[in-house]
Amino acid sequence: MRPVIYILLLLGGCFTPLSNAQGVKFFRYLDDHGRIVINDSIPPHQVSKGYEVLDSYGQIVEVVAGQGSQDERQQRRFAIEQENEDRALLRRYASPLDVKAARDRYLKELSIRIDTLQATLVAARSQLESAEKVLQTMAEEDEQRSLYIKNVQLLHSEIKQVSEQINERIAERQQSEQQFAKELSRLKELKGECGQC
Repeated sequence: MRPVIYILLLLGGCFTPLSNAQGVKFFRYLDDHGRIVINDSIPPHQVSKGYEVLDSYGQIVEVVAGQGSQDERQQRRFAIEQENEDRALLRRYASPLDVKAARDRYLKELSIRIDTLQATLVAARSQLESAEKVLQTMAEEDEQRSLYIKNVQLLHSEIKQVSEQINERIAERQQSEQQFAKELSRLKELKGECGQC
């Protein structure tokens, strides 16, 4: 039933006369088993539980809050959010192999950025060490002393910034690995491959 409704939602504008297209409405609600239903009518006993009114393009035009408990309303919101996330996931990836390929690509690019930053950090530390050695041998009245002091300050600032960027990229890599693992597991469930989760 749902695929037919989605096709109607997508193609509704094509088969509905322009004069009547504005009046086409669908209702999205949770049935007694907690499943999301989209239909052109809503059973009377479902009205008190809350529902959404959709136009012929599937856009939400109105949200009618249910009279159920806060837990029930939260459960409905969670179910709708999960369905939206699942739809987006199925649009992004055709199979678990696509998730793995995207993960490997992204993590490889991230590793290259981390390696580049680490090389920059090593070079900056080496330059700082050299500049500090030269500075120690300079007399107080040396004209170039102020330039070396400024250079040392700039190198300290660069080292701090690059170190922070490295830590951010490492944290991003950990978060990305977790996110890809979550998406992979969910896609396997949706594709019926949960035995390999």
